[in-house]
Amino acid sequence: MANWRKKVEAGGGADLRPGEFLIAAVMLQPDGLTGSMVAKGVGGAVGGALADRRRGPSDAPIGMASVLPAERCWLGVTPTRLLVWRHGELRGRPKGLVTEMPVRDLHRVDLEKRKTSHAVTLTFADGSQRSYEAPRLVNDTEGFADAINQP
Repeated sequence: MANWRKKVEAGGGADLRPGEFLIAAVMLQPDGLTGSMVAKGVGGAVGGALADRRRGPSDAPIGMASVLPAERCWLGVTPTRLLVWRHGELRGRPKGLVTEMPVRDLHRVDLEKRKTSHAVTLTFADGSQRSYEAPRLVNDTEGFADAINQP
């Protein structure tokens, strides 16, 4: 399993304040993307179209969740902040800070294990939610959730 904290520090470390450090980090992508990519690889265009239809349209989030990107992104947790970066396509590193917020504003992270990914639901202090998936082979999704959900 990759050490995402090191990768995030390499790509987004300039956005950390002096003395600040990452507790956990995770790469997230639109929910259903892994299944869609597998279906496209196995079944070509027909399999991809079926997977995209199965995914269905997603409602645009409201409230605090609306500041998070709909596409692949990186989340990093420090003792005081939640940082969100775009996903750099060339190297796969965090690129360009999208937003930041106090870590206390991310109320809970719920995980659901799937075959190749985790379904990840982020719930914010205002009750708004955003859903993603995190590929299991390359993420410490459980460590990220533990960092947020600890009492």
